[in-house]
Amino acid sequence: MSTASPHLDAHIHLWRARDGEDFWMRRKIPALDRDFTEDDLRANRARCGVGGAIAVQAMHNIAESRRLLAAAGRSDQLAGVVAWCDLFDPALEAVLAAYAGTPGFVGVRPLPPDAVGGDWLAEPRRRHAFQVFAAHDSSVDVLVRVEDL
Repeated sequence: MSTASPHLDAHIHLWRARDGEDFWMRRKIPALDRDFTEDDLRANRARCGVGGAIAVQAMHNIAESRRLLAAAGRSDQLAGVVAWCDLFDPALEAVLAAYAGTPGFVGVRPLPPDAVGGDWLAEPRRRHAFQVFAAHDSSVDVLVRVEDL
């Protein structure tokens, strides 16, 4: 990662249409209906004086997280990756172990509230998932609505 600036953009998304992902925000926000690549990141970093960035998952699948982690391993500008995981996946421990063994992994962002019917913090299975996160010393980017705080 570049050390030109001590500043870090802690939340960026990268995607390409050719990856075959159906990214929901592309349909809702026309300005996002294009590729966002490391070339875009490089241009914006230079303009804003940012030394690097953390790529955060945008798709709700492991394949995108693996692509981002591979990119971070080759990149001079990606300081890390916040990967996706399914809170209720029976293989959650194995998924986290695989991520943790990958350079660049800095944490996970589990399912957004809408994906599990709203109040996922009240879901009883959530407790097990957070025990798994703690056991793997994983940082968790928790998506909540203001009314759930």
